[in-house]
Amino acid sequence: MTIASQPVRAKLLKKIAFSLLTSGVARWLIGLRFGDTVPFRGTRIRTRTKGSFEAPLLLAGIYERAEIDFVHRYLPVDQPVVELGASLGGNSCQIAQRLSQGVRMTCVEANPEIVEILRHNIAANCGTRPVEVVHAMVGDRVGEGTLEIGGSTLASGAGRAGVRRATVPMLTLREIAARAGATPYSLVSDIEGAEIAIFLEQREALAGCNFMVVECHAAEFRGRHYTLDEVLALPLADGSWEMLDRYHAVAVYRRTRPASA
Repeated sequence: MTIASQPVRAKLLKKIAFSLLTSGVARWLIGLRFGDTVPFRGTRIRTRTKGSFEAPLLLAGIYERAEIDFVHRYLPVDQPVVELGASLGGNSCQIAQRLSQGVRMTCVEANPEIVEILRHNIAANCGTRPVEVVHAMVGDRVGEGTLEIGGSTLASGAGRAGVRRATVPMLTLREIAARAGATPYSLVSDIEGAEIAIFLEQREALAGCNFMVVECHAAEFRGRHYTLDEVLALPLADGSWEMLDRYHAVAVYRRTRPASA
């Protein structure tokens, strides 16, 4: 086997392993053993149904692994956190447990089908920690927006092709941060491509933010296609941020100078 073929083989083996892990049989067995609540990195996370697509990823500890690893490695423990795209709360519970006692956290989730599950998981795993769940999508105005809901919690978002639609409340990041009373704050975000609008048109909303963990996505915005690398570079454009670390689409940023500088 040549050196050049090793990465190709590794990718193929990884793809096969993922397919086996998320197969119907594996999910059925996990549902039979654990029901709809699966152990995950020291917590127990309820999913939408027994044997859901997310269940084996949670059980194997690889659900949102890059984001969570960066949270444990870099996230400041002494300042409030705003989390966009909290989903089932797997990452949310890791963040809340890491923060110092009394430090506030605001979790924002758009999908109306999982908001109550998110609230349950936070209540079950985070005790009396001050965590607020906000049902809203992040947009360019305060009002309502259309959410495309996918077959799993990993495939929903504004502008994405979903299996059904829902009209949900819409808030800007500025409004979310103001309601959270979080300044300065850390931002943890996985909003399926909507981060590009924040980077380009809501930069003032980041004035009170000095740390970010963001999963970025290649996206179309205002008639232009942005590659993944272009989106990842957007926070760096004015010299106010530096990238501390990156794993594929997930990056860690730290503010290097005040937003007004």
